[in-house]
Amino acid sequence: MPLRLALVIASSAAVVASMGDLLLLWVAAATQPALGLPSPPPSALIVGHFAGVLAIPLYGLGWVALARPMAIAQPRAAGLVRAAGVYGSALGAAIHGTTAAVLAAERGMAGVTIDAMAMVGRWAMLLLPLWALASVLIAAASFLWGRAALDDQAGVPRWTAWTNPVIGTLAIAVLGGATPLGRALLVPAAPNLACVVFFVIVAARLRTER
Repeated sequence: MPLRLALVIASSAAVVASMGDLLLLWVAAATQPALGLPSPPPSALIVGHFAGVLAIPLYGLGWVALARPMAIAQPRAAGLVRAAGVYGSALGAAIHGTTAAVLAAERGMAGVTIDAMAMVGRWAMLLLPLWALASVLIAAASFLWGRAALDDQAGVPRWTAWTNPVIGTLAIAVLGGATPLGRALLVPAAPNLACVVFFVIVAARLRTER
């Protein structure tokens, strides 16, 4: 598959997954009167669930494409980027699906106010091991790819190294943390939103199609 096409698919998947995140977060945030959000439609939880579970594994295509230009000068690092990116993406889908199931369980409790971050804490035994492993894998892939980009060995301009998902997630989380609505919607969705930015920019700035 051409590299740019793989990255376009990954970019599109990240948009779909981010929309899925926001639907799930809307379901949760609508239980908080202080945010003043309207009630979501009954289908929001189901659509949000499947949007993420079906789209996030396609991030793996993006990581495989990113590793290919690296393989010439850094074959070992390229292999690690490919493996960590693919497995981390699979775990991301598992996290999204588990979160949707947990949200469905909490929404079924009458009168419960759901804060997304607090919900993760309440279900830590299910969610935190997945989050921890996925975070380590994506951080490793981001670091290795970013170092190759800075060394001009990733087929993209050097400055794109700073658009990697780890830096993007931190930037979106900082921006979202400035307001209650941002903390409810943007901060939890930051990892997938960061992937939108990352894959779009890299697809646009890629120097080779092969």
